[in-house]
Amino acid sequence: MRMVEQARVRLKANDISGAMRLLSRAISIDPTDSYAYFYLGRAYLAKKDAKQALTFFQRAALGFAANPQWLAETQAFEGCAQELLGNVAEARQAYKSALAQAPDNYVAQLGYARVASVEGGTEVSTPDVAPESGSTSLGSPNEVQDDPAASSDNIGQ
Repeated sequence: MRMVEQARVRLKANDISGAMRLLSRAISIDPTDSYAYFYLGRAYLAKKDAKQALTFFQRAALGFAANPQWLAETQAFEGCAQELLGNVAEARQAYKSALAQAPDNYVAQLGYARVASVEGGTEVSTPDVAPESGSTSLGSPNEVQDDPAASSDNIGQ
C-alpha cells in the first residue's frame, strides 16, 4: 500500500497525526506528489489550521492543472479553508473555479450556495471540516473521500 493511500485511510479514521506523518514522509520522498499535498491540506483543514491548509492546497493545484476533477476537488477545499478564515469573496471564487472545472463537485456546490447565502444576508455556519468515519454524505467537506473523479486514476500516479 502506498504511503499516500495509507494516509488517506488514516484521515478517514480520524488519525490526523498519523496521516500527517505519512504525508510528510511521502513529500520528502517525492516532492512532486500532488496527492500528498492535497491530503496534507485536508489534514490541516481537519485541525482547523486553514492558513496552512491553503498552502498545501495551492501546491497541490499546481500539479493537478491537467486533471480537472482533482483540480476542482482541490479548489473546493481551498474554498472551505477560505471560509474558515472568514474570506467570503475568496471562498466564493474558489468554489466558482471548482465548479467551472467540475460542475458536479458536491463540495463546491454546497460551499458556493453557503457563501451566496452569507453574501445575501442569510446567516449560515462555516463548514465542519473534521474528518468523520462512517459518514454517508458524499462530498461533504468533513469527509475524506476517495478519488473525486471516480475513474481509474490512482492516488499517487
